[in-house]
Amino acid sequence: MNPLVRAFRKAAVQAASLRQFPISAFIEDHGLNDFLIEAEAQEYSVHQFAAQALCQFCLDDDGEFNGFEVGILAVMEFLNERRGRPDSWQQAMRDLVSLLQKDGTYNALERWANSYYP
Repeated sequence: MNPLVRAFRKAAVQAASLRQFPISAFIEDHGLNDFLIEAEAQEYSVHQFAAQALCQFCLDDDGEFNGFEVGILAVMEFLNERRGRPDSWQQAMRDLVSLLQKDGTYNALERWANSYYP
């Protein structure tokens, strides 16, 4: 199994548990398994993986933020595991939510990941 897929699966389980959100709902309602299967076939960098996950789980088909906090937390946990938790973790979270609410594009999300998790 791809190490990024394994790390994200672990982060998704942790995020769901922290928010007391059923992992089965993450899998069934938000397409976690489908995302992981697709990601397994790709050669994403850590930042690309994070941006793809944010687009998949936190944006609707029109690119609007859907409010899925478990998706945000899963990505943050994933990045913390793979790149280390930044000193400005709370600012990173605030900036991510703000970005999702106004400019939730793949490129913007990848830039965000690169800036906080170099």
